[in-house]
This record gives sequence, C-alpha cells and structure tokens, in this order.
Amino acid sequence: MLCGKRVRHSARTSHHSEKRKHPNYIFANKRCSSSKNFSCRVKRYEIYLPLKYNDGKEIEAEKFKQIREELIAMFGALTVSSLFAPFQGRWKYGGVEFIDDIFKIEIITSDDRLAEKFFKNYKEHLKHFLEQIDILITEQEIKTI
Repeated sequence: MLCGKRVRHSARTSHHSEKRKHPNYIFANKRCSSSKNFSCRVKRYEIYLPLKYNDGKEIEAEKFKQIREELIAMFGALTVSSLFAPFQGRWKYGGVEFIDDIFKIEIITSDDRLAEKFFKNYKEHLKHFLEQIDILITEQEIKTI
C-alpha cells in the first residue's frame, strides 16, 4: 500500500562499514524509523466514492481522475480500488433504499489536525462535485511496523 508523503531515506555508509542503519520513513513531515524499538502512529483515511449519480447516470471518468490528481498533489500518494471490481454499498435516505457501486481511495498520512481539517472540507467539495447527498470518509489510527 502506498502512503501519503512517504519517502524512504537510507543512511549512507562508506564501503568499509559493515553495519547499516535501519531505513527511516517520513509520513507528511513526521520521521518514522523501521527499527524494532520504534513505530509510527499515522492515520488512514478511506474515501468511498459512488460510480453513479443519484439519477443512475455514470459519473464521468475525468472526475475520478481529477480527484486522484488532487489527492496526490496534497498527499504524494494513494491507494485505489479497481473500477472493474467495485465495492457495493446499500443505504437508506428518506425512505428510499440506494445501492451504489463504490470506488475506494485510501490515503495514509501523519496523525495531525491539518489532514483531518482537509478531509472535512474535501468531503463538502466532493458532495457538490459528484452531486451526492453524502460521501463517506472514514479515519482510522494505525501504527506502522
């Protein structure tokens, strides 16, 4: 899985040195070591996007491309589900049951308030952009190994 703003940094060693240090990772400006004694707490955000408008028309592929580009510009990386094998969601609103094929995007980034604020605002943007009643975005605290 790709992680937001994750960059691998290896310690440089001379060719005479036999010991190598553990690689370090940076998640959105937070340094994490991969050694056994240290782990990094980060957040995983999952965005569940319907493939169709509420009237049943398919959402244009260009819109999904734009969303991916916006998120990569903000976080540096993301993981997406396949459009060929989407998830399926069922929900009720106003007494009407909706069944949606869903495209999922995951982003892992540092555990900070900026990311949380971004996703709260981005949810409103996505609701208007995709003409939806609501968009599900979840947040989970995770720990890297």
